[in-house]
Amino acid sequence: MADLQLTHDGDLVIGLQEINPQGNLLYYMGNKPEIIGEMTDTPEEDSYPITDAATVDLIDYDMQLIQSILRTDNPDWQLYPEIGADMSELAGELNTQKTALRGQRKIEETIRKTDYVEDREFSVEPIPISAKEVLYTVTLEDFEHVSYEHHFILDLEIGVLNYYELEGEMYK
Repeated sequence: MADLQLTHDGDLVIGLQEINPQGNLLYYMGNKPEIIGEMTDTPEEDSYPITDAATVDLIDYDMQLIQSILRTDNPDWQLYPEIGADMSELAGELNTQKTALRGQRKIEETIRKTDYVEDREFSVEPIPISAKEVLYTVTLEDFEHVSYEHHFILDLEIGVLNYYELEGEMYK
């Protein structure tokens, strides 16, 4: 399955610029009505690159789905009113093992509901990292048994889940 690629903040990612058969970058000509839609590989001042939204598939699709699940409260998405793990419901809770495990269960139950990720393919581990923050590591195994991790920090003070990047990599 494929989907539009999103940043960790939920914005669309612009794909690579189109190229012609000779490998040259393509541009749309300027905004004059008589040249709208005409392409060139020699840009002028008012021409602009030909790009489209980037897409993801395979394991990147699954990891992006997990990101959406973790960052969504129901019913944020009209087409998928039950996709979110509702992690903001933990806002104001004390950072205890009980709270961390409650978040873990919410994540696991919501991922299982998607039918895109099987039980054997993922795990969720909560780790308290401060008096008000819990690091959730979601590990997903692909069909070749390679593991990918997604790290999120839940701020229990305000109920916001932020992506946590390790070593400058999107997935490890």
